[in-house]
Amino acid sequence: MKRKVTLSSALVLCVAFGLTACGGGGSIQPAVPNGNGPNAGTMNGQRAPASNTVTSGHPNFKIMFTVRPDPRVHAMRTAAIENGSTFITVPNWDGAYTFKGVRYPFSMVGSNPYRGSATTVVGSEVQPIDFVFADGTRISATSAAAGFVRSPLFHATNFPTGVGQYTDVFQRANFHYAVNRYSPNYHVLMGQPPILPTITYNVPAASGLVVNANGTKLGLIDINFIGNVVTEVTAKRQFDPRTLPMLLIGNAVYYQTTTANCCVIGFHGDEALGAYQILTYFIASYVSPGIFGAPGVTLADIWAPSHELAEWMDDPFVDNATPAWGLPQAPKSCFSNLLEVGDPIEFFKDPAFPVTLNGKTYHPQDLAFFSWLAHQTPSIGEGGRYSYLAPAKLRAIPPPCM
Repeated sequence: MKRKVTLSSALVLCVAFGLTACGGGGSIQPAVPNGNGPNAGTMNGQRAPASNTVTSGHPNFKIMFTVRPDPRVHAMRTAAIENGSTFITVPNWDGAYTFKGVRYPFSMVGSNPYRGSATTVVGSEVQPIDFVFADGTRISATSAAAGFVRSPLFHATNFPTGVGQYTDVFQRANFHYAVNRYSPNYHVLMGQPPILPTITYNVPAASGLVVNANGTKLGLIDINFIGNVVTEVTAKRQFDPRTLPMLLIGNAVYYQTTTANCCVIGFHGDEALGAYQILTYFIASYVSPGIFGAPGVTLADIWAPSHELAEWMDDPFVDNATPAWGLPQAPKSCFSNLLEVGDPIEFFKDPAFPVTLNGKTYHPQDLAFFSWLAHQTPSIGEGGRYSYLAPAKLRAIPPPCM
């Protein structure tokens, strides 16, 4: 389904804006040579954007998520491992597993659940970004930011497997075997984020436009422009690398090359700041109901941010390689070899689910468990499942793919 590429072609395609969403046929992550580093066992490090959902008003628009790794980070982490140095970044732990004789190291945010109960609290901040288009339309993130910080991503909420912040409850279920046996009071929590002053960008006509999506104004922005925005914002704010900056957009999405190749709705990435400092971040759209989703399915509010927050937690440096896997809808066609817990769910009709907090309904995304991506049998996840919600969308490890 998605083409394989060589290292050289990946670099030619992606170097312009540093995103792995490049070209109409999918996205490509620059390859990392095989060896003993964090990407040992990769298949050219490729990862295409997930896409599943269309708007009824724009049948060619499909949702995509991607990643934006800084290749300098992999080199920095490899050097730190070799010389015994540490680097300043979000709190994280290292693990590894073996599949068919290949060892797959990984890093995740928090502490090791196999080493006893611990609570990790990660500081964060929300950076709202407004866009003003050539026709004068402003797509604001002000109300999105207010709803975001009040959501179940930061406040204890009733979920199917327990009470807590969504990514914390998910991670406990994700490593249920370890939590149940070794660390019953294990938690990875997000600190309540401040909302920073909004930054506004003017989008020239050549880089974006506004369309009517089922009665709601939706901004379409060239992903090259968004890449530059992310670079400028991280430089302007000089974020503490020990925290997670969350760049939040309202009803706007990004297209690749042409508006017919739309819509990327979020990505996470990292950035080498120098002197062994690594910034991790994500950018996501907090969209209104009715823009995306099939009839009877709501894909809105924290749907995209929850996807990116969970993927950041389980792959903060965007280099956790896995055995290659295909999407459940096309399992024999390799889609990715990265530990991205949101993507395997993306092609399902109902990737998000409703939860209520303080009288408001939010829609976080269902997520794949570590064991599915690691091809582990049996699963160490809650109830022996391979994805969070029951009944599980993912019911067995991925088959071999090509």
